[in-house]
Amino acid sequence: FLQVNYAEKITLEEISKHLGYSKYYFSKLFNAYMKCSFENYLASIRVQKFIEQLKPDTNITKLAFDCGFESISSFYRNFKSIWHTTPLKMQKELSEEK
Repeated sequence: FLQVNYAEKITLEEISKHLGYSKYYFSKLFNAYMKCSFENYLASIRVQKFIEQLKPDTNITKLAFDCGFESISSFYRNFKSIWHTTPLKMQKELSEEK
């Protein structure tokens, strides 16, 4: 579900309600099985989808929003925490490879 609907506004509350669990119980289950929080997992999917679509001439801000991030600051924070670089540096590397 998350791999397909990553760009939508998805909350822990909505997912847990849909599955018939309280958000606290679902969060505990998710953390136990995935070894990370629901929010971090969703952010990692969104960052990966961003990377897959990134091209040398891509508007980084637009693509970040298209991938489901609601703010640029959360996008940059998540991107840097996962890739240990900035989106702009990665985009420049892509253009240098071609």
